[in-house]
Amino acid sequence: MASQFVPVFADQLHHTLTTIAQGDFGGTEAALKTYASSITDRVAEGRARGVNVEFYGFVDEILSRAIDQGLGDEELSAVVKLWR
Repeated sequence: MASQFVPVFADQLHHTLTTIAQGDFGGTEAALKTYASSITDRVAEGRARGVNVEFYGFVDEILSRAIDQGLGDEELSAVVKLWR
């Protein structure tokens, strides 16, 4: 089953790296704010259940910073702009 995900992961990685290289973050993938909403929900749910959400909390902070900087409607790969 895992071997079936390798081509999907490779395609996604290629897409992400291409958007970064071209500096074009307005493509066809889901908006950054869509991912952020899901992560925020996971953090809240995990905390409510007493689950360690350290990693998700870290990702949530990064995505929140990106949204605060006006990147919410761009692709997830736009987070790279935070470090440029």
